[in-house]
Amino acid sequence: MEGSVPQQHLLGLKVMRLTKPMLSYAVPVLGEPWDMLGTTLEENLSQDIRSPRDLPACSTGETLRLPMSFGLIFLGETFNGFISVHNDSQDVAKDVAVKVELLTPSHRHLLLSEPPLPQLDPSACEERIISHEVKELGEHSLICTASYMVFATGEEMLLRKFFKFGVAKPLDVKTKFMNIEEDILLEVQIQNATPTHMFLDTVTFDPSAGFRAQDLNTIRTNKSAKKPTIQLNNVCFAVRRCQCLEKITFFLHGTSVNTCTN
Repeated sequence: MEGSVPQQHLLGLKVMRLTKPMLSYAVPVLGEPWDMLGTTLEENLSQDIRSPRDLPACSTGETLRLPMSFGLIFLGETFNGFISVHNDSQDVAKDVAVKVELLTPSHRHLLLSEPPLPQLDPSACEERIISHEVKELGEHSLICTASYMVFATGEEMLLRKFFKFGVAKPLDVKTKFMNIEEDILLEVQIQNATPTHMFLDTVTFDPSAGFRAQDLNTIRTNKSAKKPTIQLNNVCFAVRRCQCLEKITFFLHGTSVNTCTN
């Protein structure tokens, strides 16, 4: 029995995640002037494009490097991708149609679907940008499909590639309740679950029906008024990588504790 010959596609399909680039870095290897190599190591390091010009011994360079993989994406981020379809052959591809889908743990989202291109000449390429707000945790699969017809033979071809990435929680939130007569003292602990620094602009709390919340993090009184007036301000702080907890306290006023559904 003869084995089947694998299809040789005319088109190539590549995907790159659009994210902020990182600084390139070099590994400086230095020596002493009286060593056998002398200043050879320093001269080679100064010629490395990744090392800074004025500080060649510094590992962080002045150039930027693009990400080699999707990496980890956190819940709430917007996934931006760059799709490139390139004709790597010497033949003409006809009726080129590209479709991009995102498969999440519970849904299948269509990110790109356009009418077919009449033809794609040799060495020509088509580029598209996709965007999707990530709203689910777990494994995601980006499915890219390119269908076309070989102009010379009339054969219809189908090229499909899968790109997988994970979505993780950026924050760990824990709550503590303390009953004080008909009121409730709520303490919220927020922990940074990412490997980088994170800056939170605002933290607000929306109570259930029958309750009103008082922010205890910043309280200011108006001395000119007969009764103290509480001004609720937004909380602004940084959650750093040291895995320490930031605590935010709210005071809930209500007529009955049993009406709280949170």
